[in-house]
Amino acid sequence: MWLNSFNYFRALAILSIVANHSLPISGWQIDTAGERFFANLVIGGSTLFVFISGFLFHHVHYPRFSYLPFLQRKFRNIFIPYLFLSIPPIIYFVFFKTWAPHQELFFTGQPDLYHAYLRPILMYLATGSVIASFWYIPFIMTVFVFSPLLVAFIKWRPAARITTVVLLLIHALFVQCPVGNLLVPQWVAYHLPTFLLGIVVSIHRDFFYRLLHAREGYLLLLTLLFAWLQARYYPGYGSLHKAFFQPALPDVQMLQKICLSFFLIIYLHRYESSSFTPLAVMAETSFAIYFLHSFVLYGMERLFGLLPVSSEWMQGPVLWLVLTVLVTLACMGLARVCRSVLRSHSRLLIGY
Repeated sequence: MWLNSFNYFRALAILSIVANHSLPISGWQIDTAGERFFANLVIGGSTLFVFISGFLFHHVHYPRFSYLPFLQRKFRNIFIPYLFLSIPPIIYFVFFKTWAPHQELFFTGQPDLYHAYLRPILMYLATGSVIASFWYIPFIMTVFVFSPLLVAFIKWRPAARITTVVLLLIHALFVQCPVGNLLVPQWVAYHLPTFLLGIVVSIHRDFFYRLLHAREGYLLLLTLLFAWLQARYYPGYGSLHKAFFQPALPDVQMLQKICLSFFLIIYLHRYESSSFTPLAVMAETSFAIYFLHSFVLYGMERLFGLLPVSSEWMQGPVLWLVLTVLVTLACMGLARVCRSVLRSHSRLLIGY
């Protein structure tokens, strides 16, 4: 059964990811509590994507699940584009540049073939850290490798599923995101309960629609409350990163994004029979936008560095909004052009 609401949800999730990654190059200095509150709402869209992935795993894949064909599809549609787009910057950093991301961790200074070339290449591929947003691919592929456990989880009794999600969620609140986005097992520990929650919502979709019908306003208020709590009582803004076992306050941003996910599925459900082409196209090209937006942002950063955008009105929020819109539209356009030229082969290159 096709769900327009989750298609629109996916479009808004990818838009939030582009908006998140547009912030650092917009020149917007996030200083005040109000600005931190807004940034907390914008940043962390990956959690929305994880929730959607869990929902779709049950809604789309579980009814006809077969492990090897499923893994082959994911390898072809997700990991191959990841390799295609990761290898060029990895080669650039490893062979031609004196500076590279996480240079102090991946490069030992030893001149032999393994330490100078093979080790950093494997480290970049294993962590997805050559491009800021690519950490998601090693994480989600790890989850898919263990998908038979997800199938077993689906077959559990409802009480066992709920108890497992709650316990893992409490654990994730204190695990938080890995330092430098590097540790894939920590990403799994952090995002797995959200993925499982998406599965639970898919299994009991009608129940949640009845339970939360006309209550989406409360979910929005909870979303805003968690964003405010983080802005008021936590240092900095955005996703919380720390070493795995380092003690910390609970991650209220995850709670915020879970509330936002429930708000969106209830609010967007009213548009199940509606057609809104811009969101539909954005959802259709969402994986291509995910893969391409960092490259387009880099190009925009270089372009805006050359253009006279020093006017005060063009800094901060205005430039952030312009970048978010331009990058999203550019990625959608590139995806459609690539698809029209390469046909089905474009999925192997950009995920669409």
